[in-house]
Amino acid sequence: MSRTFRTDAQLALDVAAHTARQNADRGAWSDPRADAHMPDPAFPDPDNPVLDYLVRTAEASLRRGENIQLTLVHLAVHAWFEGGVAGYDRGRGDTAHDPDSA
Repeated sequence: MSRTFRTDAQLALDVAAHTARQNADRGAWSDPRADAHMPDPAFPDPDNPVLDYLVRTAEASLRRGENIQLTLVHLAVHAWFEGGVAGYDRGRGDTAHDPDSA
């Protein structure tokens, strides 16, 4: 996995630019970060077996001395994806293509 390592200031600028692009691409649909609330319980459920697997895999990677940032990024990306799957399974739908399902 190739990653760009940024300073905190550059990361803040990149996050702002990324969310601005998402909002522009989305059009008139409101910003889900501003208008949405964290689901209760959150996705995925803390007892989700895939989440448990991802956490255990990350712990094993760290015990082997693998790069901490890459391990955390891998965990975050895959947990985020699993959260999307869990949300879809709970009837949230595909919010990227169906704004009314958010």
